Amino acid sequence: MTWTLQGSDSVVVHAPVERVWSLLVDGHRLPDWMPIVKGTNAEVEVLGAERTCQVEFQGKRGEVTEQCVEYEPLRHIAWRLVNDSLGFGRLFDDLGFSFTLEARSDGMTLVCNESYYRPRSVVAQVLSLVVMRRKFHGIRLLALSNLRRLSESPEAKPRSAPHLVTLRM
Repeated sequence: MTWTLQGSDSVVVHAPVERVWSLLVDGHRLPDWMPIVKGTNAEVEVLGAERTCQVEFQGKRGEVTEQCVEYEPLRHIAWRLVNDSLGFGRLFDDLGFSFTLEARSDGMTLVCNESYYRPRSVVAQVLSLVVMRRKFHGIRLLALSNLRRLSESPEAKPRSAPHLVTLRM
């Protein structure tokens, strides 16, 4: 897989890295922070795990299947698109996204969300420049805002996540 960065956004969360990470790896919480996900069969996110999500993108409902392809506990996690009913796979190769967490000495966490894909045609390149980059930027900002809100909430408690070795698929 060739990762081609198409956009990146970051936010500082006033919570420890463990609290943010616990949201990212709890599949049941995905619809709480990812705005386009309406439902999912995700459980605990681990390397190689696949999840199917019911999504709504630009008013269209569909389904996507994603696989966790990078997993470094408390630091980095990434997913790639395996299959979808909205046509992303026909337009883009290696569509995926990642989150990187950086624990700060003041107890806060820098969270970076990146989007990746390679347009498959000239039409997809134009669509990327005119529409997709802007749409994915908005999705990243909403996801980061929701992660910050949920992580900073007084009732947010980190749950124990599996601690596996760092692997990349």
